[in-house]
Order: sequence, then structure tokens, then C-alpha cells
Amino acid sequence: LHWFGDSPPSIAVLIATYNEEWPVLERTIAGALACDWPNKRIYVLDDGRRDWLGDRCREMGVIHVTRPDNRHSKAGNINHTLERLRGTPDQPDFVAVLDADFVPHRDFLARSIALFHDPETG
Repeated sequence: LHWFGDSPPSIAVLIATYNEEWPVLERTIAGALACDWPNKRIYVLDDGRRDWLGDRCREMGVIHVTRPDNRHSKAGNINHTLERLRGTPDQPDFVAVLDADFVPHRDFLARSIALFHDPETG
């Protein structure tokens, strides 16, 4: 990947989940981790507030996010995390949202971000 400028933009990969089983989530997390992009962070947005999932996320090196309620379902889950990241050093340049059962291809992020490389796009 060739990016103009000092470094490639940061990407937050958000995996929204509500009670999906571990084998489903594990595949999605592994796929996100395998994406070929140097400046990414993976967040698992757990509306089920499962302690065991927090443990598994730490083992895999991804960030487990919970919230106190399930208001506005998936959209509320995503918005909660975006608000939490806003104005912090971890605020990403771009966000990719994955369903809990979506395993991205290795070049998913690079191909998606390439669409924004041209200032005339978007």
C-alpha cells in the first residue's frame, strides 16, 4: 500500500455484538486482526456485557467495550463507542463497522481506504 503523507490514517474497526457465541466472534476478530493495515485498533462492542468476552478480547489483543444499557440497539452501541473515542488520542481517522459474523478479507481495509485516498472522492 502506498499512502501519501507521513503515515497511513488510523482506522478503528468496530465489531458490534449482542450475544453471539464465541466461535462466531473469534473468526471475526481473527479476520479483523489479519487485515493488512498498519495503523488499526479493533474494538468489540459487547451489548451483552459478558465478562468472559472481555477476557477473550484481552487474550487476542483487542479492546472490549461495554455500556450500561442497550438503548438504540446496534446504532446506540456504535454511537457509544464513537463518543468515547471522540477527542482522545485514540480518535481514529476512519471507522469500519463489522457485523459479528462478518469475516473480512485480508485486504478489506486497504481496499476500502484506497477509495478515500483521492480528495475528489467522498
